[in-house]
Amino acid sequence: MRIETNSSTRIYKNKLSFENLNNLSNILYVVNEAKIKAYSILVYNHEKSLSQSIHLTIKNMFNLNTYYTNYAVCEAKWNKSSNVELNKMYIDDLKQNINHREKSAKDLINKIKFWSKIHTHIIDISKAIKNSKSLPKFKYYRPYYFYMSDDKIFVEANYKNKSIIYNIYDFEHALVVKKISRLTNKLNMIKRGISYQKQKLARLNTSAVKSCFGTKKLFKAQHTLYKDHFAWKEDFYKARHKTIELQGLNTVT
Repeated sequence: MRIETNSSTRIYKNKLSFENLNNLSNILYVVNEAKIKAYSILVYNHEKSLSQSIHLTIKNMFNLNTYYTNYAVCEAKWNKSSNVELNKMYIDDLKQNINHREKSAKDLINKIKFWSKIHTHIIDISKAIKNSKSLPKFKYYRPYYFYMSDDKIFVEANYKNKSIIYNIYDFEHALVVKKISRLTNKLNMIKRGISYQKQKLARLNTSAVKSCFGTKKLFKAQHTLYKDHFAWKEDFYKARHKTIELQGLNTVT
């Protein structure tokens, strides 16, 4: 049986002196800036060009002790590894979405071909009537059947529970032309979506795995929720530098 003992010391701001509060604020700022810098070094693969280890580089750059350095570097590594895994999930989801949309596009293309064949057949019939030529052989496009009655051409649609008879002119303009137009618009929208998602997939595969310290939601809010940009900068600054978690022995310096 394993027993773990965790203890923490809670610090209340109203019981601290003004000097200690300033020191805490300074620690929060410097350590979180060190974390952001460490993340940048790891993500953009600048670690290879360092003359020292990343721990010593951050420690010397920000004049930190071992506690703060460990926090900054470990937090940056955790952020990077979690973002890499999230990026893989996004890529898999995008690939599935693109495949699904491409299948939908193929189905729409087949439907457009079907209705275009019907439209071509109607145009051939109309040309033959206009030029007083013999009518082409009526074709059957399931469930639509062309036939002549009393020197007029009709289209009968045989559905499961009912049959509908159209005048050929009404059938062309009320159904066929509108169907082709609607399906074509839908196909163009899907193609634009596929193109956008392929560009996004290329960016995810090639660009560095970025992270927004201070939350992405708050970063976007500067353009929508805040009328005063200074007020947003203050909130974003607080969100980026609000917490640190230190672990280890108090004998380490």
